[in-house]
Amino acid sequence: MYLSLDSLGNKAKPYVEKAGKMLNLISYLQPYLHKDGLNDAKSDLKLLMDYVTDIAHGNYSNYRTDRLLIIIAALLYVIDPVDVVPDLLVGGFLDDATVIGCAISKVAEELQAYKVFKDGQSI
Repeated sequence: MYLSLDSLGNKAKPYVEKAGKMLNLISYLQPYLHKDGLNDAKSDLKLLMDYVTDIAHGNYSNYRTDRLLIIIAALLYVIDPVDVVPDLLVGGFLDDATVIGCAISKVAEELQAYKVFKDGQSI
C-alpha cells in the first residue's frame, strides 16, 4: 500500500520543526541523485534538497512553512520504496519524478525566491 497525501503531510510535519530530521532526510536522499530512473528529475531533486538543507542550516529564512511541508512530503515520497509504482520495478521512479515535478509546480514562487537568494550568495 502506498502513502496517501494526508499521511505524507503528517509524516512531513516533524521534519519542518527539526533541522536534524531535515538533514537526515537529505543525507538519505543523496544516493537518489545517482539513480538512473530519476535522470530527468535530478536537477529538480537537487534544488529541493538544497532548499531544505539551507533552511535546516539557517542559511535561508525567507520561506513559507506550508511550502516547506509540501517539499518535504515530496522528498519523503521519493524515499518510500512502496509507493504507487514500487522503485524496484522497471519504471519505478516515474511516479517519484512526477511527484517531484508536482511539488516544484506547487511551490514555484517559493523556489524562484530561493534561486534569487542563491544567485545573490554566489556574487
